[in-house]
Amino acid sequence: MRIPWKRIIHYFLAVFVLASCGAAPVTPTRVETQDIASLHKPTPTRVEAQDIASLPSPTAPPVASLGDPASPQTPAGVDLDVTFISRDPIYYMYCVEYPDDLPQLCPGHADDQHWPEEGELVTFTAHVVNKGTSASPAFDYEWAIDDTVVLTGTLPGLASGAETTSTYQWVWAHQMEGDKVLDDHDVSFRADPQNLVAETYESNNSIKDRTNALSFILTITAEMYAEYNMPVDPIYPYSAEDWLQKQIAMINTNLAAAVYPATPEGATVRVRIDTIQIAESNPEPDFHHDGGWFIDRDLRAGASAYYDPATDIDWGLVHELAHQMGLIDLYASNIYQTSVYVLNQNGRQTNFGFEWPRGGIMGGGDIYPYNDWNMYDSHTAGGLSSNYGYRNGYYGVYQYDIPLQNNFLVLDSAGNPAPGVTVTLYQRTPGLWDWTGHTGLDNTPEISGTTDDAGIFPLPNRPAGGGAVTEIGHVLHDNPFGKIDFIGGNNRFLVKLSQGAHEEFFWLDVTAFNLAYWLGDTAEHTFVLNSHVPTAGAPAAPVLEPVKVAGYDIELCWQPSATPGVTYTRIYRANPPDYLYTLVAKLPASQTCFSETLPGGWYGGFVYTATAVNSDWLESGFSNAAWAPRLVNPTAVTSLPDGRSLILDAQNGFAVLEQDAAGHFLGNLGSVHYHLENSAYMAVDANGHLLLNHPGDWYVGRQSVRIADVELTPVLEIGEAGSDPGEFSSPAGVASWGEACTYGGPYTDDSDTLLLAHYDGSFDGTQGEVGSPSGAMLVEGLYGQGAAVGYGDRLSYAAEGNLDLNQGTIEFWLKPDWNGDDMESYTFFEMGYEWFNRMRIMKDGANNLRFMVWDDDTEYGVAFNVGDWLAGEWHHIAATWQGDEIALYIDGLQVGTSEGVTMPAALVDKLFVGSAALDPQYAQGVIDELRISSTARVGNSATCNRILVADSGNHRLQAFDSLGNFLSEFGEFGSDEGQFNNPAGVAVDSSGRVLVADSSNDRIVVLDFDGVSFTYLDAYTADLSGPTGLAVDAAGNIYIADTGNDRIAVLSPDGSFLREHTAPNDGSGGEFSLPRGLAVRPDGVIIVADTGNARVVRITPPHIVLLPLVARLGY
Repeated sequence: MRIPWKRIIHYFLAVFVLASCGAAPVTPTRVETQDIASLHKPTPTRVEAQDIASLPSPTAPPVASLGDPASPQTPAGVDLDVTFISRDPIYYMYCVEYPDDLPQLCPGHADDQHWPEEGELVTFTAHVVNKGTSASPAFDYEWAIDDTVVLTGTLPGLASGAETTSTYQWVWAHQMEGDKVLDDHDVSFRADPQNLVAETYESNNSIKDRTNALSFILTITAEMYAEYNMPVDPIYPYSAEDWLQKQIAMINTNLAAAVYPATPEGATVRVRIDTIQIAESNPEPDFHHDGGWFIDRDLRAGASAYYDPATDIDWGLVHELAHQMGLIDLYASNIYQTSVYVLNQNGRQTNFGFEWPRGGIMGGGDIYPYNDWNMYDSHTAGGLSSNYGYRNGYYGVYQYDIPLQNNFLVLDSAGNPAPGVTVTLYQRTPGLWDWTGHTGLDNTPEISGTTDDAGIFPLPNRPAGGGAVTEIGHVLHDNPFGKIDFIGGNNRFLVKLSQGAHEEFFWLDVTAFNLAYWLGDTAEHTFVLNSHVPTAGAPAAPVLEPVKVAGYDIELCWQPSATPGVTYTRIYRANPPDYLYTLVAKLPASQTCFSETLPGGWYGGFVYTATAVNSDWLESGFSNAAWAPRLVNPTAVTSLPDGRSLILDAQNGFAVLEQDAAGHFLGNLGSVHYHLENSAYMAVDANGHLLLNHPGDWYVGRQSVRIADVELTPVLEIGEAGSDPGEFSSPAGVASWGEACTYGGPYTDDSDTLLLAHYDGSFDGTQGEVGSPSGAMLVEGLYGQGAAVGYGDRLSYAAEGNLDLNQGTIEFWLKPDWNGDDMESYTFFEMGYEWFNRMRIMKDGANNLRFMVWDDDTEYGVAFNVGDWLAGEWHHIAATWQGDEIALYIDGLQVGTSEGVTMPAALVDKLFVGSAALDPQYAQGVIDELRISSTARVGNSATCNRILVADSGNHRLQAFDSLGNFLSEFGEFGSDEGQFNNPAGVAVDSSGRVLVADSSNDRIVVLDFDGVSFTYLDAYTADLSGPTGLAVDAAGNIYIADTGNDRIAVLSPDGSFLREHTAPNDGSGGEFSLPRGLAVRPDGVIIVADTGNARVVRITPPHIVLLPLVARLGY
């Protein structure tokens, strides 16, 4: 199999990745090997069927030595170990490549032979090693086929560590149908069958393999061979080969145990070890064996998170070897809540994510009725069995087994066919990637329609990209999913059923279609959907109010149904991981609130809905949905201009949640992989980005400030651990000062400008730099005119004085004549003629915008995919460098950085704009507002939005520009003016003053800031105790999360005490407990992170003014 560019797949005999496994598959690196088994492949000999006993008996084989396996702990004595049985000939696995993600045989491999022919003579070779410390006597052996002994003999004694072999020739007796084996046989070899030799271990004297099993070649380093010769427990033999065979035996045991309706006799395929060899690196694949693995770490000693000492099985290795059998990771179809952009009828997120609730060892599927996650699930067992009789080489193509026609039969809440139901199916969208590479579902359906009078909706078949026909019986035809993703990523639908005000959602994936096919519905299958669509005459549904959440406790209230005669209200909850609706309460109609404690376990929140039931037991459709997260440790809130609130709950998995203006929880943001476990402060800067303190997390110790967009896509990270300027120790509060940044133009000359070309009537720079065009033309630009550089055109400037290799920026606007996904290369800037010592900004053939630099022997660079760019659209591009770091920006956002970079040693004579220096690569677009600076900046980043950080552990405040460049610091440890003791929250008022919650000094420090440096002004106390969060309103009033006093204190701009709030007034009840964060909306609503109560609550106007009390220090 060959890997398509940019697809992450599991490749037989090629590169697999499982970090926890600590081992690797065989990859194409040629090495010299010390063979434990002969890899000789003799020319096959065809013989006529005859009595097996009449075949020639093997001669006594030579004796080889593997070296002394003994160690001081090895038990004394003899240990005859049958290590593996090889078969000769093996022939070829299928060589498959995936152009356009569809399988086809590699060129020149259509006529490969994959199995021996019926009647062909094959040779089995058993390998026996004396793993003991003492020499063995001669010993008997026996070969058996299907448990019938067919050959016996005696082998000479073996010295300690010596190996010998025994061969048996067998007429290939399998029934064949082309390249498919139709039946099973077993071959076994036993040393010392009568137990005449006293041995330390008797458990490893025999091996039994299925003759048509998939064959593995396992390679192990000499060091690891010695390690695995030492068992984790002396009850096991001192044998690396035994440990490897134990893993294979467990695979076969679990395959046999995978009994499901589609596999009533278990999965029918088996595996065997055909070769074990020692090599110091991954050997080159031979494409004869069906799979392989390279072991260079001890999986039993911490290199794998999946090793089980109780069974001596590494389940990570078992999992990876399943990929060698062509099996997919079912978790590839999991979908985060945050990646589902499908909206419900209220215009809110559906919040329906998916993970497998009872998945097996392949990360998904269903193992019911079993409870052991190490089992193979029903889909994996069925998929593998559908490949029965064939050699390996294909990956995941059993997912192509889909009935030719598929239908939904929708039943209403009374179990009757439901006509007129709108059926809508959403699917993962190619190119809709989040920053972790996870693909999402957009709000555009792939399939929609209405059930007929019988409640039937035929699913249309969508084009499958031309389809595919495999050599192992699987055919990709047009089907509801379209082109099946053989990795599994797009093979899941979110299905919506709606009628009137009712709507409900559920997940349906390709495994259900496959199982229907394997159970016999190859031509047509109908999925019966027991829905909650209301019947005629059903009452109207209740209307849910915003759910209140405190920790794991929720309170759900509603407005009753407007229909008379309602007797009951039913509450349904859709739970993670699969979000199936479950009835959780049946309440009398007089009750309008419901409380419960949410289940623990899975990430994500819970979706509630309610129905009304009348005296005739007719049930309404679903109410509006209410999403309820679990709140664990909410510490910060911030308000957005559109009325939404963002909540930082660092222990809540996804860390940031959002609410609408009415208080409805909307959903999680971002990814669990952003890792904000220790973060407690958050703010929105002038650019509309989130600022988040990051005092390390569960995975990395970096002390920093993270900047993300409001969807929590990372933009920038500032700082490292330390006490030098720009470094942090326990960074805390964050705030923004100044106006929003712009990256546009037209730019103006300043002291940092080296070259500025407006291209308005001239190619020359504003300081007289001569632009030398060759074919380039002045055309309409973004600001006035721009430079059009087409194929074969060039535009150059002198390099001297126009580029500083120590630090700087190249930025410009680009309007391409091409789409970003055209797989072509274009160059926009280059300095340098040779391969090394140059700089280049380009788009490559993989659709990545790249900023590359070379020193005299190394290439460095950053890249970002621009496959979504369209011809005729303007984009701003900036590349910066300073110190050993380079960065790339697109439309004002940082999209990549690289550290440890060495810049070119010297300038050459020219800078090329819109083309490469020598290569035939041209911009083929319009460039406008080219600016090269002697400092790292983007647009007006040198003067705009400042980022202020309370560096709590270093007892100071630090200021950075919008690109993260350090500007200044203020403060030291102490309690006097200009000193801090664990500064916490930071806020900026409308006059530009900076307010700092000097937490351990129980005061608010007021500073002046001019955009670069701070000046002390004043300090307010107001009987504060450990203040943390701060906020200000439009009038400059100061709102303080007075954590130690369990209150919110409000001061006037001059520090006069105005009032305090000790409890919310939104109906939540109870007083504040250790509030840490707060935000004030323009309408005066105060949103409070009531941390001690694990809730987010509100204080709404009018506010009660209490007697003033204030203490002021200094100014």
